[in-house]
Amino acid sequence: MSVEIEGRARVLVVEDNPTNRKIYARLLRDEYEVTMCETGSEASALVDQIDPHLVVLDIMMPMAPGEGIDPTAGLTVCRDLRRRSDREARAIMLASAKGTLDERIEGLEAGADDYVVKPFDHKEFCMKVRALIQPKRELGQMRERTEILEQMISRQEALAELGALTGGIAHDFANILQSLTYAQRMIGLAETLDEARTYGDEMREALAAAQYQLANIQIFASSQRLDERPLYLRDHVQNVVEVIKSRLHRQGVTVQQHYEPNLPPLLLNPGHLTQVLLNLLVNATDAMPKGGLIKLRAGSAPDGGLELQVTDTGEGLPESVLPRIFEFLFTTKRDKGTGFGLYNVSKIVQSKGGSVSVNSTPGVGTSFLIHLPPDVVLRDGLMPDDGFSSFSGQPVAL
Repeated sequence: MSVEIEGRARVLVVEDNPTNRKIYARLLRDEYEVTMCETGSEASALVDQIDPHLVVLDIMMPMAPGEGIDPTAGLTVCRDLRRRSDREARAIMLASAKGTLDERIEGLEAGADDYVVKPFDHKEFCMKVRALIQPKRELGQMRERTEILEQMISRQEALAELGALTGGIAHDFANILQSLTYAQRMIGLAETLDEARTYGDEMREALAAAQYQLANIQIFASSQRLDERPLYLRDHVQNVVEVIKSRLHRQGVTVQQHYEPNLPPLLLNPGHLTQVLLNLLVNATDAMPKGGLIKLRAGSAPDGGLELQVTDTGEGLPESVLPRIFEFLFTTKRDKGTGFGLYNVSKIVQSKGGSVSVNSTPGVGTSFLIHLPPDVVLRDGLMPDDGFSSFSGQPVAL
């Protein structure tokens, strides 16, 4: 709760005696913004409303309007205020006609900053009020300035992240354009039809990479809910594998798929599902520059939802980077990655109430596990198949 830097300090006086309330008003109103009430319950409510710098609490008073005097009501309210998360934002002064050493100690143990015995010396009371309020005002000012500095730092960090993002996007599209230009030039120099087709495949892969990056950018920038429809996971996996088949073939990567029989369709946005699959499969492929195996498994979760696991036999990741793997702009690909592919995966999955986790062992491989909740799974729709297929750069025979 922020405290105003300017303006008068706020004092809440909780006193059921009308004569004493007049005395407090005469002593405080010229220097402070004073609010008064008569019961403990009113005091608790007013603390939330006015956020006082100081609360002056009578110990013997009613806890609620219409109730009799409670001899420890002030102590109860004091303890309640000290249990609050913003307890350091205000000072508490207890006031009572009882002033034995044990009673004063009990008040301080309840959380009071000071204890005055009625009737008190007016000048001494005013000095104590100033001494209690000044540190709280300074603390409020420090917190206010800290909030302003944090906002300024946050803006600077956001600008730095935006610069890094645009730099990464520009780098990726420069590589894509270079690949397109090279393939186009080589098609013109090709001596055989097969050679021309090879460079044509490279052009198609570069265009697919451009579409992939554009879709990632759109997902990152979009906050609106897009159209959803029943989708079969297996169909979308096949489409994604077809898009990256040249890369899979070139790097010697095989995609092995296993689906639970009669896996129901999912209620998702088609573009979002494709992007999740693309990001996971592209990351897995990049992790195996010398070839390897991607295992994709999908089946029912114990809660009636769906689980999708994508595992590779690549280089693996050190444990130290796993907590940051889904952070915006974090990448382990150095100059190859933009750092928002896995961020988008997490964003899309979480927007559907799901979760995504990662496990990795250096030298063994990495596994991503996505869980989608039951309300995404359409149990009325069935997909009749035996659930197993494999892909290694060629169309899958289902």
